[in-house]
Amino acid sequence: MKHILVPTDFSECAEDALKVAAKLARMSGAVLHVAHVYFNVQPTFVYGIEEDDGSITERMRDNIQEQLDVLLSIPEIEGLKVQKHCIMNKPLWGIMDLETLKNIDFIVIGSHGSSGVREFFIGSNAQKLVQAATCPVLVVKQYFDPNKIDKVLFASNFYAQAVDSFKPIKEFIDLADANTNLLKVITPGSFEETGRSEKLMKDFVKSVGLKDHTMGIYNSTSIERGIHAYIDQTKADLVCIETHGRSGMGHWLAGSLAERVVNHADVPVLTMKIEDPEFKYDATLPENN
Repeated sequence: MKHILVPTDFSECAEDALKVAAKLARMSGAVLHVAHVYFNVQPTFVYGIEEDDGSITERMRDNIQEQLDVLLSIPEIEGLKVQKHCIMNKPLWGIMDLETLKNIDFIVIGSHGSSGVREFFIGSNAQKLVQAATCPVLVVKQYFDPNKIDKVLFASNFYAQAVDSFKPIKEFIDLADANTNLLKVITPGSFEETGRSEKLMKDFVKSVGLKDHTMGIYNSTSIERGIHAYIDQTKADLVCIETHGRSGMGHWLAGSLAERVVNHADVPVLTMKIEDPEFKYDATLPENN
């Protein structure tokens, strides 16, 4: 975690995300990148005076720079290495392609509770940003102190691909010095014998070198219901889940499972993309039979 990105629309939830990111930057020594995207406008009449789009865009840019300066004057930022990015004519989900952001290895996004991702993070913008991001994305609804996270819940199928996706998550867990609860939810449509689930989880623990942890297998009618129930049962402070590379958000975040977890969970959610292996029947299979 060397370069942390926080997109902002200057809303309250975006400022909370910035404060969380600032705390993480202070804990890890990372550089904090704060970005705002905007689009230039066509020639129009402003207060009855016709202006060209160049002058209007320049005023917009100056105004955004002023807002960024005000935002970065909060006490939480003091003493940190900060870079601000005022990005024109680039959608939020496309900014990861910019040369100036090529080193980003962690993203923090603000979100509004159960009503979904609003304002700057509304609709497909945030979804596509997570689709495009190959690094972990932390979704927060309100400020929390990462240094005070005690219990982290990692929900997964614990197949071979989960090992690589867990590496950056483990870095976050180690940084917070938190306990880890591993969860595998078994549903009627994805039945798996308990012995097999336990073996997959034990093999995973051995592969990632996880020490302070508990393992749980939970039966539920759906994965998201199982995750929410386990959050309540374990009093988890943070939930970690995987997103699939096949469709960007795939099974875990594209308008389905993780989106519902993000929208309805009262705790922050950390997502990490994994790439689906190329199997003939489009199935994700365990490494060990």
